[in-house]
Amino acid sequence: MGTTIQLSFQVQQQLESEWCWAAVSTSVAHYYAPSSSVTQCLVVNQQLKRTDCCSNPSSNPCNQPGYLDQALQYVGHFCWEKGTGSYGDAVGALEWGTPPCIRIGWSGGGGHFIGVYGCQPNELLLVTDPIYGDSIVTYQTLTTGKYEGSGTWTNTYFTEASAQYHIGNNTTSAMPFVTANGWVYFQGTDNTLWKVKTDGTGQAKINNNTTKSTPFVTSDGWVWFQGTDDKLWKVKTDGTQQSQPGNNTTKSSPTVVGDWVYFQGTDNALWRMKTDGSNQTKINNNTTSSTPFVTADGWVYFRGTDNTLWKVKTDGTGQAKINNNTTRSSPFVTADGWVWFQGTDNTLWKVKTDGTQQSQPGNNTTSSSPMVVGNWVYFRGTDNTLWRMATDGTGQVDLGGNTTLSTPFATGKAIYFEGTDHTLWGYVMSFPV
Repeated sequence: MGTTIQLSFQVQQQLESEWCWAAVSTSVAHYYAPSSSVTQCLVVNQQLKRTDCCSNPSSNPCNQPGYLDQALQYVGHFCWEKGTGSYGDAVGALEWGTPPCIRIGWSGGGGHFIGVYGCQPNELLLVTDPIYGDSIVTYQTLTTGKYEGSGTWTNTYFTEASAQYHIGNNTTSAMPFVTANGWVYFQGTDNTLWKVKTDGTGQAKINNNTTKSTPFVTSDGWVWFQGTDDKLWKVKTDGTQQSQPGNNTTKSSPTVVGDWVYFQGTDNALWRMKTDGSNQTKINNNTTSSTPFVTADGWVYFRGTDNTLWKVKTDGTGQAKINNNTTRSSPFVTADGWVWFQGTDNTLWKVKTDGTQQSQPGNNTTSSSPMVVGNWVYFRGTDNTLWRMATDGTGQVDLGGNTTLSTPFATGKAIYFEGTDHTLWGYVMSFPV
């Protein structure tokens, strides 16, 4: 029993003795884009920072080993990397139509790169090799030092289509907000409050409003936002029924959970009120410097005006510092009890909500709040690089070589972000997040 899959993916013969990495990455580029102009020597030139490897490929400076992850990043199809993969890893990637690649380590030293284009029952894998061609091998052969005599699977490189696109030729000044039904809500660089479909169609101003920050959109069709006059507004997504519940003002984006809205007042007070404007109250007389994060189980996580990282119940009880941490921005809290945050030293931290198990996954730094979806964390590095890594710190990759000026917004299969030129981008991943 088992799955049978065969993709139309074949690795080119490597043109030089050390160019397996170039052959595999070039072949991946042509799999995703058959009209691609990428060639092995172009990959080598770029990776080795040379200009002569197409005219003199067999020269010693050009005929060199290379790194497959970097070559895949160059051609735009690197998703992430791990050590030896399982048979299920390979099948999962193949089911998505994204051929995985493998590093083979030889018992006598050195390595070699190959691709996987299919699978068959009984843990059989269809591999495509830039030296030895196509063959069917068992998973056991690949993992017990028997591939082509003495080779062992040591590393796995997952690929993706990485279809990046400009959303309706828009520009933005903040992180966008994307809804489950495929709409992007954002602050334009002229502060206009816009909505547009993720495919760039259906663009419209929302009742000619302007905003200073990222809007918050609820599942029942309300857009909450900070106006350029600092008033806290709500309006239906079609632009109707606009009102100013409680006649409040705010310094940042609000957060709505259930029928309560949480926000930073212009006096920095941490407030909550019913979405109809009633029952307004300060939460334990706290002050905050950014948008609070509210969880489904009734906790508010926030940055105090002294940068302390706090948690408090929505009714004001149970307040506590989280391991005496300080932060520069709003924290992000996951359903399984992890608080992710930017430290005041720009370190990217995670810690359990009770303050235990604090760590710095991947030893990264960040310039804004991170966002976590599933097993992945998305963040802006201090060099503005757009990063993704697994929550355990592995599999880190810069997404398409992009840079961003704010926190990216990640969904099940795509990322939406503000480029460093303020372009509003969508980046669709073909491998599951």
